[in-house]
Amino acid sequence: MIDKILEIKSIGKFVNYSSKGDVQFRKLTLIFGENGSGKTMLSAILRSLESGNPAFVLERKTISCFAPVGIVVRANDTNYTFKNGKWDGVASGIHVFDTTFVNENVYSGVEVELGHKRNLYKFIVGKKGVQLASAVDHLDGEIRDKNTAIGNKGDLIRPYIGGSLSVQAFVNCAAVRDVDKLIKEKQGDVAALKEAASIASRPALARMSIPSFPMKEFESLLSKRLEDVAANAEKLTREHIERFMDKQGEVWIGKGLAYIKGDRCPFCGQPLAGVELIRAYRAFFSARYAGLKAEISEALAKTNGLFSQQAILAVQSLIASNSLNAEFWRTYLDIGFPTIDFEEVRQAWEELHRLADGYLKRKEASPLVFCNI
Repeated sequence: MIDKILEIKSIGKFVNYSSKGDVQFRKLTLIFGENGSGKTMLSAILRSLESGNPAFVLERKTISCFAPVGIVVRANDTNYTFKNGKWDGVASGIHVFDTTFVNENVYSGVEVELGHKRNLYKFIVGKKGVQLASAVDHLDGEIRDKNTAIGNKGDLIRPYIGGSLSVQAFVNCAAVRDVDKLIKEKQGDVAALKEAASIASRPALARMSIPSFPMKEFESLLSKRLEDVAANAEKLTREHIERFMDKQGEVWIGKGLAYIKGDRCPFCGQPLAGVELIRAYRAFFSARYAGLKAEISEALAKTNGLFSQQAILAVQSLIASNSLNAEFWRTYLDIGFPTIDFEEVRQAWEELHRLADGYLKRKEASPLVFCNI
């Protein structure tokens, strides 16, 4: 409640008022005076104190006074000061019923407008009721805004909804996981149906068969020796070859033995009976030796056929064909197709052929010599 007005400066007729004597407000205090004596000014000061709005007093500043507006009111056992154009606090429990109240809440002139009714309602229900009503109004406004936003969003969504499905029904549809992936799959299915004839006639990828090199048999052949050849016969033969011939000497002697007829030398016709070197030759180049030579020749022919130019060209053609078909199938199938570098295959192919051919030719030149890989 209001206790007393202690000071009023530079407002209306109150140029420099300071309280003197007993000015304490009682439960019922009557202030009276002639028109223009300042009664309405006091109402404006109290209204400003209750609302915290400085405009109610600043608009009534004394024109002929250059001193700043100053007010001190004691209310609720607290001094409230108006200084530098504002109050240092707001006093609660003050209600001012003056012409301003009537104009705002009851009527203006001879008309009672909708705004008057609303303001009077707020006054009747009290401050708490006004706060609740304001909260309701605020929530109603938010609801209206949200409904407007929902309607706008619905207008944006509607063109993308197929069939007769409503926006609300569309929104209520259950979420589908990985929907983009599923859409892509269905689009692929549709595209595949459109290209059904082309797909039906398109061949699948052909199985590529790289020649399998018989490594175990290869190593066995290179390490093969004829154990039944006498050690002395082998010694004599090798010493003679090393002394008088080159690395092809063994092959040359092996072939030459076939030309001996009636124990006479096919070169000079002299008798060979009793010649120890000839006996060593015959023991060394036996039927088993010939069989080993044939086995080596067969392995050479098989290796050359296995790694022939025709075979590598067939592999190249198959890789190119599979790459082309894989590109086609990639449009309809989510499968990772391996990439094969033909140049790497060709280099490995030729290197293996070179090594195998070299080892076999060394073995062919010296069939009884152990070849280690």
